[in-house]
Amino acid sequence: MKVTGKRKRNAQHLQENSALCKVCTSSNSFVVRCCVKGSLLEINDRLIKQPDLLNTSCDVCSNLCSY
Repeated sequence: MKVTGKRKRNAQHLQENSALCKVCTSSNSFVVRCCVKGSLLEINDRLIKQPDLLNTSCDVCSNLCSY
């Protein structure tokens, strides 16, 4: 996904109930929702390669999204 320009063309538009990701544990799975209307500008590739970042980070939200 390549987002370019002042108007952030090609960004994926998200609604309040849009799913950002699915976090799976050994016994459960959780869907992380957007909660606000906005646009997805980039994906954190480190989370795809190193999913343990969700367990080790002090501020998990900074790994998932930026405000």
